[in-house]
Amino acid sequence: MIRFMGWLFWPFGWGSKRRRERSKRKSTRKGTLPERGQRTARTTDGERRRMFELYEQGPWYPRYRQKDGVFEDPKGVAGASDGNVYVTDRENHRTQKITSEGVFVSKWGTSGTGDGQFYQPNGVAVASDGSVYVADTRNHRIQKFTSDGVFVSQWGTEGTGDGEFDWPRSLTVASDGSVYVTGRNNHRIQKFTATGVFVSKFGTSGSGDGQFLWPRGVAAASDGSVYVADTVNHRIQKFSPGP
Repeated sequence: MIRFMGWLFWPFGWGSKRRRERSKRKSTRKGTLPERGQRTARTTDGERRRMFELYEQGPWYPRYRQKDGVFEDPKGVAGASDGNVYVTDRENHRTQKITSEGVFVSKWGTSGTGDGQFYQPNGVAVASDGSVYVADTRNHRIQKFTSDGVFVSQWGTEGTGDGEFDWPRSLTVASDGSVYVTGRNNHRIQKFTATGVFVSKFGTSGSGDGQFLWPRGVAAASDGSVYVADTVNHRIQKFSPGP
């Protein structure tokens, strides 16, 4: 502590040093995350997944949020023609099905990369036949299920090519069964058949007409028009159905 002209000052950096010491003490506790040298702010998806798994195993994880009908950062919601509602439960890596009154019906999904598993899912959409599509965001793929959560198929991998994704965030099913998916980090929309076959794409990074910056929400109207939430450009864009 330094006194200057009647005022008391702490030396520069004192607070950050104490925080570092406190963080170091916490890192020595049993069952905590790896030491600073073993993880950085810029880690791979595999490393992030392992860090989250360690977090889930710790005594501090709020397990009440894993109960049926309870959510941990819900991201996507979609209503089916029978009145049921599907919700992507992002941090619990699962999808939950509830009635229109909010009564829990069923759930599916765990953290992982296998069929029917998720890593921070976001968007969800329901087709007219009851099929449920989920944007498995951090696994860079789309998964298709029956209305009861039985795995049907999946498509996509991380990349920039046709049919590839970099954080797919939202999706919608058009009246003809086509599936539109927003690729957040690829700044584009991709169109697929109901079975996941690539059809077309539109959009590049930018602020001009038909360009996007981190698009998120997407919706298809009954006439086939497609509406996109162009997030960082602070606008909505409308497109014709196209090929």
